Amino acid sequence: MKNLIIIVIVSLLPSLLSAQARITNELKQRLDGKTQFDEIKSEVKSYYRQEKLKLSPIDSLQQRSVNRQLKFWSRWFYESESRLDPDGTVANWSKRMLEADDDLMLDNNRAANSSWALVGPTNVNANDGIGRVLRLGFHPTNDQYIYAGAARGGLWLSTNGGTSWSSLSSFLPSLGVSGIEVNQTNPNTIYVLSGEGDAWLSGGYTSTYGYVSFCNGVFKSTDGGSNWSKTAEFSPGLDSTRYVGFQMRQDPNNSNTYIVATSAGIFRTTNGGSSWATSTFNDTGGFPLPSENTVGAVDIEYKPGSSTILYAACRIFNTISETFRFRFFRSTNSGVTFQEVNLGNEIDEDLLIRFEIGVTPVNPSIVFLLCGPGNVLDGDGSDDTFLGFLKSTNSGTSFTTVSTSPDVFAYNPSIGPTLGHQCMYDMALAVSPTNANIIFTGGLVVFRSTNGGADFNSNTTYWTWETGDHIHPDVHDLRFNELNGNLYAATDGGVFVTTDNGSSWSPIFNGMSITQFYHSEPDNENDKLWGGTQDNGIMEQQSGGTFSEFAGGDGFDVMTDNVVGDGNDSYWSTNGGLYTSGNFGDLNITPPDPSAVGRDYGTLDMHPANEDYIYVGYSDAVWYSNQRGDSWTISGVNNRLAGGVPSGDWSIQTCNSNNGRLYAAGSGSMWRIDNINFNNSATGIATDLHTELFNDGFPGNSSGSVIRKVTDILVQSNNSFHVWVSAGGFYSGKKVFYSEDAGVNWVNISYNLPNVPANCLLRDSDGTIYVGMDMGVFYLPSGENNWMPYYNALPRVPVTEMNFVADYLYASTYGRGIWKSQTFTGCTTTVNITQNLRGQRFYQASSSITSTSLVDGGAGTKVYFQTGNSITLNTGFEGKKGIVFTGYIQPCNTGPLPGNMQAPDSHKQVNAKEPMYAVIEAIESLKDHAEITLLIHKSGQYSLQFFSEDGHWIKDLQPAKEYQPGKIVIGISNDELAKGFHHIALMGDESMIHYQECNIP
Repeated sequence: MKNLIIIVIVSLLPSLLSAQARITNELKQRLDGKTQFDEIKSEVKSYYRQEKLKLSPIDSLQQRSVNRQLKFWSRWFYESESRLDPDGTVANWSKRMLEADDDLMLDNNRAANSSWALVGPTNVNANDGIGRVLRLGFHPTNDQYIYAGAARGGLWLSTNGGTSWSSLSSFLPSLGVSGIEVNQTNPNTIYVLSGEGDAWLSGGYTSTYGYVSFCNGVFKSTDGGSNWSKTAEFSPGLDSTRYVGFQMRQDPNNSNTYIVATSAGIFRTTNGGSSWATSTFNDTGGFPLPSENTVGAVDIEYKPGSSTILYAACRIFNTISETFRFRFFRSTNSGVTFQEVNLGNEIDEDLLIRFEIGVTPVNPSIVFLLCGPGNVLDGDGSDDTFLGFLKSTNSGTSFTTVSTSPDVFAYNPSIGPTLGHQCMYDMALAVSPTNANIIFTGGLVVFRSTNGGADFNSNTTYWTWETGDHIHPDVHDLRFNELNGNLYAATDGGVFVTTDNGSSWSPIFNGMSITQFYHSEPDNENDKLWGGTQDNGIMEQQSGGTFSEFAGGDGFDVMTDNVVGDGNDSYWSTNGGLYTSGNFGDLNITPPDPSAVGRDYGTLDMHPANEDYIYVGYSDAVWYSNQRGDSWTISGVNNRLAGGVPSGDWSIQTCNSNNGRLYAAGSGSMWRIDNINFNNSATGIATDLHTELFNDGFPGNSSGSVIRKVTDILVQSNNSFHVWVSAGGFYSGKKVFYSEDAGVNWVNISYNLPNVPANCLLRDSDGTIYVGMDMGVFYLPSGENNWMPYYNALPRVPVTEMNFVADYLYASTYGRGIWKSQTFTGCTTTVNITQNLRGQRFYQASSSITSTSLVDGGAGTKVYFQTGNSITLNTGFEGKKGIVFTGYIQPCNTGPLPGNMQAPDSHKQVNAKEPMYAVIEAIESLKDHAEITLLIHKSGQYSLQFFSEDGHWIKDLQPAKEYQPGKIVIGISNDELAKGFHHIALMGDESMIHYQECNIP
């Protein structure tokens, strides 16, 4: 075995903002000193409620602008509320994930032999997007090699000019990429700066609070991306703090020297990352900046051909006044020190909020600065300006202003009012390597100048219907490949290229899987997948496996009907809105908004037996409609058993076996709503369950007045009293809870789960529970008290939703699309493993495992074998440097893990026949009889039968009879119904097609 690794055989017997939001001075003052998520969310909503009340209802531009800001706040609320530390502050997600990864390596975790495969999206329509790409890089000698770094999807490589792509870093602890450099003398050596700077910079509080991908330093591969290792820490103790990366550059004359720009400063290595030095900064007088100032950098460039002269776009933060300013710095000693260059004679530096640097080898003495912000347009062109485009002809010693108009940060001044700039989120600048007069800028769209920046014209379109070439909005990077002169753009939708200096653009992202899904589900009538994504709308799988954008914007939750009606009804939620497909196009069916501030994302569910009845959960209420969204009523208001209106912005869940029951969670509480009867429009009785949850161990605030985020609710298919919930946040040992009495009492079944957020739950017909977490999938077999890893080959990104389709388990992720694996089927006797192993791999067998595998991948590769008798590593088995391999001699699905509670007994679910030609819409227990309402979709012979709780037939209740479409009410005497918990089943063609609970007191 080469490159010594530790092999253990153990014998064990029986930010606050994401994206483009901006913070006003008033809001900043209101938020100063607040660190608790609950405080921040409450203050933000209060502020925007007041702001919206000030606006004129007919001022659509200002209304749109405020709603846009609320959209990004809502995105931050959703993401951060699931990732709180125990003290109620938003966690440093990247650091926490590294800690959990190390804990998982040291803990005695094992897994069954899952094997995940990518479903997609990898191929979308030309006008759609596939996911957020932040940075680009190139091979030094082969123009067909293109590298792309995604916001959450890691590093990608194309070896054929963008025709296809492959992932190079699926299993690294950090998948955010903010810088890429390929060694100019040895292209097999690749450097990646981790983190996601653009999202951090866009909000005034994300540097402290936001759910962004923070920097974990620089990762290095010496074999073309097969194996990775982390380089040295930038400075002592920095890895334990929150900071982000922005840019990485290679010394043009020394392939061992690299410099990086981060929010924590500028760092430089001269030995390929074995050690790093910290740059220092002087002000315009040549003196060191006062100690109360910290300096970070958002862009950095070498003067072409020079190892000594560098330029930096820096952000100076004053820790006393808590204010920041952006300034231009220049180094003449290879980045050891940087000297500020005064731009005040050309622009108002106090207005500067971000700028990018452009250089070109055709004239190394030229330096361009693209300075923001832009302006909000009112439609008449009077303020179609931006801060300035500056030029230096003396290597950055002094600058002159070239132009300030048109506003290159707007999307297209010629078509009227816009929402203005997003400079803090998307800004890019590229200068042609052969012609210094050809310049491209990136913001919402691409602008181009052919006369050195004196004039700019929009080069790409924001909307697909505009005349001209369309590329996905929000451009993060523009970079020329000097080998072929092509210009590449990294956008929120993927990678685009122009081979003719902007005359035409083409997408080249097919093959990537970097989509960030919030939710997903199969279309219940054809098993095709669809889901809501960040920045790329509602994605829908097409025949042949490709995906297309079903609806634009920020998609969130989706659902389709599961009964035969008048076609396939589809519903989807975006930020604050709810839509459905109608005969004349998409229909907005959003419930009325009783507040002035607008809504967060809405969670969706449907009555299990009637497609006309739908639910949407917001923070203000759980709304239901019995007319497919044509009208709405607040659910659970009548006869409340506890104060407050039930909310459902976290999760809502109907009950397959009890049409009159709904569970909902949101805004610090969880609810059970009972006795929902659509026939008489009763909205049900609501019971607040949060106190019971908190008292039984679910995480909450210190007083227990609110619980932390319930990320998902799972109800047993044939028993609505059996319910599971998952918890977000970094609360050790508090991930999954179970109740067998409809939420009155709860049992903590978190057992050995890692301390990362649990996002979603699923249960199969054998009682096995699956939980999707921020680092993969785990399963708990019925009757066991050890969760087992179930994520072989699954990238290390958050799992956001799971669904069964046929014999497969499908999982959507936040950054790597949708994946599938066969479901857990137990433990085989022997396993022989011959394939190469990389990333997270877990195999078990009841008797023996043999292997001749090569285990490589470096950082992020951890392979575990577990068997009852023996592990044999035959000739050919090899472990490369940096990997972890552990073997366990012990029975399947066991281990010395904390906790001695047994998982609750489970019951096999009764599978309904699809399609559902008829359903039991409601069962109402009256004094001496029960009324059963049938909803018949298709005429035929139907009967009613009586079953025990565990699915055993007891007796016939109603003989087979011909029924026509419509509603039928059947009365059954209580003498025919045994007391206690049973099921009444609707039979057709000798098959069970639907069932409901019947609980006779």
